[in-house]
Amino acid sequence: MGGAPGFGQRGINVVCGIDRLAETMRAEAGFALVHVPGLAVDRVRQGTVGGENKSDPRDARTTANEVRMRTDLGAIEPTAEIDLEIRLLVGRRRDLVDALAAAVGIAPIIRQSGKTRFVRR
Repeated sequence: MGGAPGFGQRGINVVCGIDRLAETMRAEAGFALVHVPGLAVDRVRQGTVGGENKSDPRDARTTANEVRMRTDLGAIEPTAEIDLEIRLLVGRRRDLVDALAAAVGIAPIIRQSGKTRFVRR
């Protein structure tokens, strides 16, 4: 469980891919990192004026407020440096694969904006 809220904690509401970069940066900077569930961010955001419209800046403010106010958030524990490096390399490899496949035309590209979504080759 998370400790008392304060300025030494940072929060993240994504626990895949990008969190590895945040975890690495946090380990180097010495900050505590806690997980704010995405569902909690959505619910809090929807309770605010204009909350039905999702935006990254609004979600970032909501996540920061949750970290500041809640004491029940789970800490994201640091992993060994070699594990972080392997995860970052595997993620980069995946990106290089999903880009090569798109470049040769064998992977569909999903274009999405709001409620509009279509697949393109």
